[in-house]
Amino acid sequence: MESLGTILQRIAAQSSGKAIANSTVGEPTPIDCWVCFDRGFYTRSGELVQCACKKSAYEQHLRTKIADLPSELAASSIANFDQSRSVHGLRDAYEAGLALLDGRLIGLLLEGDAGLGKTHLAAALVKAFREQDMLARFVFVPDLIAELRMAIQADQSFDAIIESYAKHGFLVLDDLGRGRETPTPFEADALTRIIQARYAGNQPFVITTNRSFDDVAYNFGHGMADRMWNVSVPDRFCHVQLFGASARTNINYEEMES
Repeated sequence: MESLGTILQRIAAQSSGKAIANSTVGEPTPIDCWVCFDRGFYTRSGELVQCACKKSAYEQHLRTKIADLPSELAASSIANFDQSRSVHGLRDAYEAGLALLDGRLIGLLLEGDAGLGKTHLAAALVKAFREQDMLARFVFVPDLIAELRMAIQADQSFDAIIESYAKHGFLVLDDLGRGRETPTPFEADALTRIIQARYAGNQPFVITTNRSFDDVAYNFGHGMADRMWNVSVPDRFCHVQLFGASARTNINYEEMES
């Protein structure tokens, strides 16, 4: 005689189109959620409703996945971030990162040439926020611009893309200004709206760039530059400029310019 659990499992499998082996062939497939029978949805008053288990699994995936971090940054962490390097502003950047983690700051702009530690620190903060069980996302800005361009070509609205980046718990916009192509006014406006939405929602974020205020204002508009350099809310935003020898090439860009 079948047990009640076996009967319920068999009914759930049949309703979702999956066959469960009987006791002569193998053990019944275990069910994790008895609300939706692992289908991710259920009916309520005749309507399909997403099950809480599906939402929980998705949020856990976002908290723990490292796939959006470049492979060379996978080992980055606050613990192994080297503050002793001869880079002006590096310790200030580290302290500002800690202020982001404990909620004293909302935004951080890291400005400086390649190889000074901007992206390493940003990636370390992504992992630190995830360790606090917070949603976090790392995006290469040229990839985000490409995503926006694909939306234009597909005649899709920017709103869904903007919302997906505006509402994440923590966001890194890495390497803003990289690339030869100047963003269109629509793309620049979308990036500005993402930053503005994060300010308004008190959602922490980091921007890294090797461009100056004037460069960003020229290529992305003064609205973007003003928000990045935080003309309006200096008590919630920190701008750290880095100078020194690049870890990639051992070139001191500050000395070259002097």
